[in-house]
Amino acid sequence: MARALTTLQGGSSKAISDISLAPRLKSFFNSATYGQQAIDLSKRLMGSLANYAAFTDLFATVFPKVEITNLDDLLDIGRKLDKTNNDVIRTCARLTQALKMPAGFKDNRGICAESHADVLSIINESKNYSELEDIRNRFKDLGLELAFESEQIFNVLKKMKKQTGSPSWMVSTFSGPMQKALTSLELIYQELILMR
Repeated sequence: MARALTTLQGGSSKAISDISLAPRLKSFFNSATYGQQAIDLSKRLMGSLANYAAFTDLFATVFPKVEITNLDDLLDIGRKLDKTNNDVIRTCARLTQALKMPAGFKDNRGICAESHADVLSIINESKNYSELEDIRNRFKDLGLELAFESEQIFNVLKKMKKQTGSPSWMVSTFSGPMQKALTSLELIYQELILMR
């Protein structure tokens, strides 16, 4: 538990790819003393975890059944994942600057761009191959995690819509910032419906 706390000190959005961290945290879930702390810590960890298998494993343990009451946690994890992903994109761009890229290459993801044959060739020939591949894998896993997390949020929003039956769901029952947040969620929900 102490190592997990050390890993998350300061609320960093640094991508964590240590796959052993999730199973070690899960070992505390049934503890009367540390159970709730381990679950809370796991929610924080999920926003920085850049390993899709570990993320989904931990997610299934923390949220055995995703309910409307989990929306705050889901949104918080999604925000942290987005911040972590943006940090990884910045790292990709920084590492790209040190490489000789083909003329006309324009992709803000830099070396993390998936299918540019020229980029793959440059990475394979680089003396920093393992560092470059590591950040590319983190970027790929974070993308999968963001898609998974978005799907979970979408499912909760569908449940909320179904329960309230109102086109504006619960928006009218709140005021101020909460009303603005729920209005934003309504717009996001409508956009997700259109994308399907």
